[in-house]
Amino acid sequence: MILTITRHGETIENRDRICQGQLDGLLNDLGIEQAKKLASRLKDESFDIIYCSDLGRTKDTLKEIRCFHPDTPVVFVKELRERNMGELEGQKHRIDWKVAVQEERKDMRIPGGESFQELYDRVNVFVDHIRSKHSNESVLFVTHGGPIHMMLMILLGMKWAESFARIIGNTSVTIVEVDGRCVQPLLIGCTDHLDS
Repeated sequence: MILTITRHGETIENRDRICQGQLDGLLNDLGIEQAKKLASRLKDESFDIIYCSDLGRTKDTLKEIRCFHPDTPVVFVKELRERNMGELEGQKHRIDWKVAVQEERKDMRIPGGESFQELYDRVNVFVDHIRSKHSNESVLFVTHGGPIHMMLMILLGMKWAESFARIIGNTSVTIVEVDGRCVQPLLIGCTDHLDS
């Protein structure tokens, strides 16, 4: 089983340092260009199925990928959404959640949102489902930074700080090979396609 995990292109909100959480977000011009470069990088890959977050910024990124994979089935899922940031959504970034990461405060919940532990649990259940349903297939995920960090912990056994020390840039590509209980990272957070 090959899991290819990608993040959406840059949004207006990313650029302006606005907390998006589960807001749709709009790709800016750079984000659209990044999505096109990601699509070009993935054009020769073969995927049995694509799972995409149901938020607008991932759907817009997927639209470019679909130019090269028009016949690959797509499933939009809430499980791949970014962490629900509650009352912080739509506001300028605050230090609270960065402190929570640094202090490994997995249970810190922003009012109206979800904790890192809840995000981890949501993604963990989904990854278990994917591993059992698609054990011999190649799967593409189009998602967000938070779920990707959770997948690194779930699939590779990374510790909290180790996962969050990894830079998961816009349209980054992470590839993980899963063979039963043997899990091998082939690529983590690669954005080389943006240099072309």
